[in-house]
Amino acid sequence: MSTQPLLDLIFKQGESSIPPVVVKTHAIQSQPVSPVRSTDPSTAIEAANANQEIRGEQRKKVYDYLVSVGAKGATDYEIGAGLSILRTSAGKRRHELVSLGYVIDSGTRRQTDSNSTAIVWKVK
Repeated sequence: MSTQPLLDLIFKQGESSIPPVVVKTHAIQSQPVSPVRSTDPSTAIEAANANQEIRGEQRKKVYDYLVSVGAKGATDYEIGAGLSILRTSAGKRRHELVSLGYVIDSGTRRQTDSNSTAIVWKVK
């Protein structure tokens, strides 16, 4: 799978009458990403298939959250707290955004509330 954002593959700057933010929003919400690993139990596969629309919406919220915090970035813990979603869900949606090429590791690490070190993520 290409790590180049779908938006970049669809349109080059100035080639569309559709505002880039609209195209990017649609791409983030609808671009297919495998939500499970081949080693995950069948219940994980069932849950992933049942929640495709919710995943797209959450992925967009995670992206928007990372845009809102700017260069400061955020850990998965901070994303979860900031959006009032489970940390595991925040991490999965952020991972999808990394796979799609929209989010990168900032190179910075921060302490979490459990006193472990976490990667700080930012928008590419």
